Amino acid sequence: MARSDEAEWWFNAVYAAVQQVPRGRVTSYGHIARLLGRSERPRQVGVCLKHLPSSSANTNHHFHDANVPWQRVINAKGIISPRGPGGATRQAAFLGRGSYISEYLIPSFSVPNAELQDIFPEQKTLSTPKTCLVRPLKSNADSEVCAEGVTVGTGDLGELTVDLGAYGWFPQFLTSDGAEASESEEEEGSG
Repeated sequence: MARSDEAEWWFNAVYAAVQQVPRGRVTSYGHIARLLGRSERPRQVGVCLKHLPSSSANTNHHFHDANVPWQRVINAKGIISPRGPGGATRQAAFLGRGSYISEYLIPSFSVPNAELQDIFPEQKTLSTPKTCLVRPLKSNADSEVCAEGVTVGTGDLGELTVDLGAYGWFPQFLTSDGAEASESEEEEGSG
């Protein structure tokens, strides 16, 4: 079913807003909605990201998973929202630092964390899980995506978390040209 003009505008506005989140920072679904003047629509931001087209050779979309950093949007509590098997772990791996090396990037055999320290010396904290699935990256694009540098932790209930105080991006408005907001704007909007 084709989207209405209003729905198409909303999807494109969400994707354009998410493109402005700087590398190594995260924001919330609600903040993206607020920046677009629709603070009551954080779940619809999530729906847009869920339906973000793939960048595969068969598609011809302006916005797709290779140019919209979907992994930089999490919930307002700093928790990576669970979705399908391995979805949150995949997002944590794309954010880049800490315990998570994605099943998306790496496949089907388990390696104890002690051995991972030799394979990935740049990973300073490999505390949980006890094992990760490992294989070479699929492409240079994957290694660039993985280099975000956001530390992802594990909450008391096993949820994947990001410290919004350290990595949050909450400007008061979007820039019209897609340039990053100034530091003063980020500090003022961090509440």
